Amino acid sequence: MFDDEFAAVCARWKKCVFSHGSALYLLGLSNRPPFSLDVTVPHGYNPKSLKDENPRIRIHRVSPRLHTLGVVDIKMPMGNPVRCYDAERSIADLIKERARGGVDTQLMRDAIGGYFRANGRDLARLSEMCEALGVRDQLQIYLEVLT
Repeated sequence: MFDDEFAAVCARWKKCVFSHGSALYLLGLSNRPPFSLDVTVPHGYNPKSLKDENPRIRIHRVSPRLHTLGVVDIKMPMGNPVRCYDAERSIADLIKERARGGVDTQLMRDAIGGYFRANGRDLARLSEMCEALGVRDQLQIYLEVLT
């Protein structure tokens, strides 16, 4: 029996990686628990019954080449491992989603601000992630405003 929804999803659907707002929450870049869980899976993977068993889940699909980019394992408070994207990949995903008009403004502000205030930020890696996801130009706008 799993003590949290995050660990249960990762244990049952092996290719699910927590992303977007869910990853930002797990990484401490957002203090709001996500209303809906965000997971990313590779194109062609069919996580049967995931949506039925977890109605609050949003499934994002990416090419298999991008699926493993930035994956980290973190431990939940009860010790269960959970796969999510690292801070740089999560910020890049957020910028990409924002370009499509699908991101909460408050989440964007909290995550970007928190990332740029963090001591462990890696701007070169963030730039690489944004390049891989095709949003490097949008990153430049944020960098100009924040620096």
